Amino acid sequence: MRRVTLLVLLITMSAAGQRPGGSKQGGNLQVAGNQVPMPSIEVRVVAENEQPIAEHTRVQLLRPDGVVPVAETFSSDGMAQFPNVPAGYYILRVTGSTIAETRTERFEVPAIAATTVQFVHVKSIAAAGPASAGGKPGTVSAYDLNIPKKAHEEFTKAAEFMQQTDWKQASARFDKAVSIYPQYASAYNNLGVVSMKLSDKVKAKASFQKAIDLNESTGSAYLNLGRLYLMERNFDEAGRLMSKSLALAGNNPEALTILSDCELATGHYPEAIAHARRVHALPHERLAVAHLIAAAAYEKQADAKEAAAEYEQFLKEDPQSPRAASARKALQRMTAGNQPGGEGPKP
Repeated sequence: MRRVTLLVLLITMSAAGQRPGGSKQGGNLQVAGNQVPMPSIEVRVVAENEQPIAEHTRVQLLRPDGVVPVAETFSSDGMAQFPNVPAGYYILRVTGSTIAETRTERFEVPAIAATTVQFVHVKSIAAAGPASAGGKPGTVSAYDLNIPKKAHEEFTKAAEFMQQTDWKQASARFDKAVSIYPQYASAYNNLGVVSMKLSDKVKAKASFQKAIDLNESTGSAYLNLGRLYLMERNFDEAGRLMSKSLALAGNNPEALTILSDCELATGHYPEAIAHARRVHALPHERLAVAHLIAAAAYEKQADAKEAAAEYEQFLKEDPQSPRAASARKALQRMTAGNQPGGEGPKP
């Protein structure tokens, strides 16, 4: 029986984000021959009543994919700062022991700007709803609240090497961070990401699992580990991990897409369609493949009309995709009134 996983390419996407609009030299940006200070981000963590959060919350600066970290720090009286940030797009993630995990929308740091201010409105755990079986959603592990300064410094250096795509140096720094502090959950998660970049799947799997063991409310670790199981075509385990990630981290479009693909692979066609449609309702740049998954599931259910609509949507969103030619052929087959074959376009 044919089985082509539509999403394997997702897990090999580059973690390198946008580069600055010039060359970085000692914390300055070289623009038209003149050195100007690199931008900084000032973060203000506030409650719904606009009052600063007194708790020391962990603030992470992430790439626009919402997974790869650039840097992290802890707030003091609701204030945190990231100096010398390369221009580009970012997401902020804020967690704490009494607040629900909060992520901002993607925002831009312009190439020439002194300071970009971002307000992050957070909810208390009580206001955010009941805790999950794995712990309070979005909370910081008790271990991560006691990170030694030296271990945190190694984490920050490792994140800088990740930003430069120097995976070997990043791996060495994360290794050092967890050797100083073996309970460093977020460092293990990032070590897994770097290990994937170095094609060390064994170390990556062990690192992601360790991050989960230390902090069961880390949704990104479930997502990362699930990617590995997807590569191994273990669709049941990958789907389970995606469900766990979504329970902790909300409507992550990539997790929904992977879950949909796993459901297609295991014959759960209505569920695959439902999750693919949830992807479409969210910002899903680079995830138009969700429409191919839905189309294949509709074909399996002999619903040529709905399959054709999904193929049309895919071609509208990503007409230059390598899969576009086979999607057009499938669409012609659907609109010609032929019986659906349930195969769908091959990647």
